[in-house]
Amino acid sequence: MLNMKERTLRSIRESIRHSGFHEVVNFSFMNSADLDILSIAEHADEQRRRHVVLKNPLRQEECMMRTTLLPALIRNFLYNQSRGIRDIRMFEISRVFIDWGRQLPAEGLRLAGVYFQDATPVIWKEVTPPFYMVKGALEALFAEVRLRGYSLVSSQEVFLHAGKSADIIADNVRIGYVGELTPQVIEKLDIKGHKPQVVVFELDLDHIIPLLEQKIVYRQIPRYPSIERDVALIIDDAMPAADVLRLFSSYQAELIEQVELFDYYKGKNIPQEKKSLGIRVTYRGTDRTLTEAELEPVHLGLIDFIVGKTGAKIRGTE
Repeated sequence: MLNMKERTLRSIRESIRHSGFHEVVNFSFMNSADLDILSIAEHADEQRRRHVVLKNPLRQEECMMRTTLLPALIRNFLYNQSRGIRDIRMFEISRVFIDWGRQLPAEGLRLAGVYFQDATPVIWKEVTPPFYMVKGALEALFAEVRLRGYSLVSSQEVFLHAGKSADIIADNVRIGYVGELTPQVIEKLDIKGHKPQVVVFELDLDHIIPLLEQKIVYRQIPRYPSIERDVALIIDDAMPAADVLRLFSSYQAELIEQVELFDYYKGKNIPQEKKSLGIRVTYRGTDRTLTEAELEPVHLGLIDFIVGKTGAKIRGTE
């Protein structure tokens, strides 16, 4: 019989496979050039540079125990792409080895993946950017294993595109990252194609598994209808949408059931340093059908709270 961790790993594998990824298994070796290509700096705080050096490696190219799964997956990707494969989705679940100066290295369980789809022109079809394809696959994975309360913030990884990447935070700890490789890394790897977009991710399963909900709690289907209100905020471009959503969710009002982002716009009629965010707020009463008279002061109070915290303007009233 499988224990809880084994069942969780099985669920993780099944979920990521459902998003079209294929599992690979690599040797647990690498070399410092793998990290140089990714521009990972050599300093004491960078654990990926705290590697275990093998005394008698079979090959000089594999002279260290790996501290990240990413280099091997990139080699897998390059091998497949050089043979004409245009849709590449691979993942690996394995251990990394970090040398903290103790008798034995620390072992960490990771999930990492790489996604590439050749940008072939299509007709009558809206193409989803690769970053959002992978982000959606990870969100589906988190929903499957019941990871709650995580958030996405701008990533500081030097090998990821600043505008197409995110660090994943849960329980105030960075549990992973997802993003598109920078053009500089693409050039170093000599990846062929018209503006190739390669998206990678890596998750720390040792941090994630203890955060998962172990019990499924069922709630009664709502008996009373909901009311949705949309608001468009003109806000500083530097303020992340995730921070705005957290402010909405922090407002103390029992009637608020859900807050979601449904629109993002920059362009005509919006100042250059600003952006427009469309936020949808769903209200519902648990014991009655809400009326406009009781909903209006709650909604106006919420908007005043958001404007006061962010300095935003309501689009259409500025």
